[in-house]
Amino acid sequence: MPDIIVMFFLLGVIAGTLRSDLTIPKAVYDILSLLLMLTIGLKGGMALHGNLHWGLITEVLAIMSLGFIVPLAACRT
Repeated sequence: MPDIIVMFFLLGVIAGTLRSDLTIPKAVYDILSLLLMLTIGLKGGMALHGNLHWGLITEVLAIMSLGFIVPLAACRT
């Protein structure tokens, strides 16, 4: 069975080639965005599980600070 991501990619390529006005309803788009973010977070958390060491603390703090700074900077512009 083909991967669902590949199938959606092919659907987008075909729709773009045929100049279709294919759209996704906003509610579905919001749900897909949320599921994608959750999936990325869970996959990253599972990859870090058991591989944590003190050398990662500075990287984690830098990423967390960027997570706060970037949205604040975007709101000011």
